[in-house]
Amino acid sequence: MMSGFYSTDKDIDRRRPGLIVVALGLGLVLLVGPTGTVAGQAAADGDQAGDTRTYTYRADKTQSTALPGQQPTENRSRLQMTWTIEPLDASSCRITVSEAALHRDPGSSPVWITEANQIQAVVHFDPRGGIASADGLSWNVAIRELGGTGWFISELQRLFLYHPEGELTPGTEWTRERSWPAARSTFDLEYAVTDSFRCTGRTTVNGVEALQIEVTAGVRFTGEGELSGYPAVMAMTGTRTATILVEAATGLVLSYEEHEKSSGGIEVEAAAAVVELDGVATITVGIVR
Repeated sequence: MMSGFYSTDKDIDRRRPGLIVVALGLGLVLLVGPTGTVAGQAAADGDQAGDTRTYTYRADKTQSTALPGQQPTENRSRLQMTWTIEPLDASSCRITVSEAALHRDPGSSPVWITEANQIQAVVHFDPRGGIASADGLSWNVAIRELGGTGWFISELQRLFLYHPEGELTPGTEWTRERSWPAARSTFDLEYAVTDSFRCTGRTTVNGVEALQIEVTAGVRFTGEGELSGYPAVMAMTGTRTATILVEAATGLVLSYEEHEKSSGGIEVEAAAAVVELDGVATITVGIVR
């Protein structure tokens, strides 16, 4: 399995003048511009975006596997975790994992992931909220078995908005390209995702003014490994859609809901066989405060 993490980001922004965006702590502080439509007091009153906060995470996944000449078989799982975010400075925070459990089937009893509940990592951000690196993950057995450091950080990114360089108001659009290594079963994979963001409007969440952001993405992962003792190559592509609600005054993520579909297969050249794969996933994140 592969450990470590890296990402490559390429960005395209369509911005409108009139609002200054300042990165403070772990969220955006939106300062009043000429339109006066978004007022954030974090700059004047201290880093309100930097309070310790807690999120719940849940990933429901279904994978269909079709061996040559056989009917597809379906495997379902549910992974749940609670993440506590403690700001350290303007560009890093401490992540603590608790209540980590894996359901082999959504209706089954949970298997508590003891090693995952020992995770306490320090995460470092780039100026736009992207996770640049993390310390304290590579040693953890659970992280390696679930997908590796790169996988964990890509999941964790859902708690932090990757924001445009300029104004964030309805109509703002921006993109991000990123890639990271991950492990899946006996395969070492390279994941690549191209995200397209669009702020679609304003709403209210439990009395808090929020901005709604829609995300569409193309997903690709390829890599080599073994299947039944034979060298094999995995290749899958897919699409992802997500809705993010962020607090208008700070840019803190309030909720995140994602749906992904992927398809592809595993080619075993020595056996002249192709195993067909189809996957569906739903991931939800919500703030507990």
